[in-house]
Amino acid sequence: MSEREATATLPLLSLRQGLGCMEVWWVVAFFCCYFLMWTLLPLLTGSEVPGDNIEQLRWATEPAWGYDKHPPWPTIVLWLLEHVLPTGVPLTYFLGAVQAALLGIGAALVARDTLPWPAKWLAPLLITCISYYTFRMHYYNHNTALMVAYAGALYCCSRIRSTWQMRWWVALGIFWGLGILSKYQMVVPIACNLAFFWTVREGRLRSIVAGVFVAGLVASVILAPHAVWLINNGFPSFEYAATRLDAELSLLERIDDIFRFLTHQMLRLAPILVFLGLLKWGSRTNRPAGPDVNLPAADPEVRRFYAIHFWGPFVAMVMLCAMLGTDLQSHWGTAFLWVLPLYLLATPFGVRLTASPLPLVLRSMALVQVLSAVSFASGKFGGGLGG
Repeated sequence: MSEREATATLPLLSLRQGLGCMEVWWVVAFFCCYFLMWTLLPLLTGSEVPGDNIEQLRWATEPAWGYDKHPPWPTIVLWLLEHVLPTGVPLTYFLGAVQAALLGIGAALVARDTLPWPAKWLAPLLITCISYYTFRMHYYNHNTALMVAYAGALYCCSRIRSTWQMRWWVALGIFWGLGILSKYQMVVPIACNLAFFWTVREGRLRSIVAGVFVAGLVASVILAPHAVWLINNGFPSFEYAATRLDAELSLLERIDDIFRFLTHQMLRLAPILVFLGLLKWGSRTNRPAGPDVNLPAADPEVRRFYAIHFWGPFVAMVMLCAMLGTDLQSHWGTAFLWVLPLYLLATPFGVRLTASPLPLVLRSMALVQVLSAVSFASGKFGGGLGG
C-alpha cells in the first residue's frame, strides 16, 4: 500500500484498530467542546441559577461538619476553592463541570480495567449522551458529589477484583466515607459493592472480610467529625432524610410514582438511542477499513459486576417506594445512570459497537450534542430533563 493510500484509509479507522495521535486529538477536542458548551450555555441563555448552587454558596459562608439538610462534603470543597478562586455562581458551574469530567475519567478507568480496551473511549462518549450530565452539568449539589464518589468506589472495586491488594480496600473506604459525607444515599452503592463481593466470595471470603473491615474502618475515620456534629446538633439531617423517605403513599400512588420515576430515567437515556440510530444510519456507507478484529466479550463476572451496580440502586429505590410508600424523586437517579453505558459495553452488542469508525462515532455524538443544545436553548425541555 502506498503512503497516499494509507493516508486515505486513516479517517475510517475503527475503535478496534486503535487510535493514532490525530484521532486522540479529535477525541480530546470533542470533550473540550462538550464541557465548554454545557458549562457556558446556561450562562449565555440566561438560565435561572439552580437553587442548589445558591444553597451551597450560602452554606459555604459558614463552614461546618454538617447542615440541616445534608452532610458537608460538597460545601467543604466549595469553601476550600473559594480561597483560591473567585467565589460566586460561575465557580459552582465550574465545579459542576469538574465533577462531570471526573465521572468521565472514572468511567474510562473502570472500562479499561474490565472491558475490551476500546470501551475506555466509548464509555465516556456514551455518557455524554445522558441528559443528566448535559442539561444540568452546571448543577453543583449533593447528587453530583455522590456521582463522583460512586465512580471512585466502582473503580476501586474493579481494581480489587483484579489485584485483591489491600491498598484498594483503603481507597474504597475513602470513597465510601466521602460518598456518605456527600449524601446518605451512598449506603445504596455500598450495598451494591458488598453484593458483588458476595458473589465472588468463593475461595476469597477471608480476604473479602478483612478488606471490608479495613474499608469500613477508613470510612469511619472520615465520618467521625460529621458523627460528632450530628450528636451535638440532634441529628437534623437524619430527620430531613426521614421526612423525604416517609411519604406514606397509597397503593395506587406507589404504582404511579414508580412508573413516573422509571419513565423519567428512560427519558434521560433517550439521547443514547438517538446516537445509536445515527450510528446505524451512518454505518451503511461508512465501513471501517482494514481487517476485522474479533474482540472477546466481557466474561460473565464482569457483566454481573455492572448489572449489580446499575440495576441495584434502581431496584432498591423501587422497593423503597413499593414497601414504604416513599415518594421517589427523579434526581435520585443522577448518581447511577452513567453505569448503563458500561453495562451495555459488557454485552455482545457493546462489543460490536466498538467496530464503529471513530469519525462516525464523533460526528454522531456531535450531532446529538447540537440537538440537545438547541433543545436546552429553546426551553422546551430544559425544565424536565435535568437531574
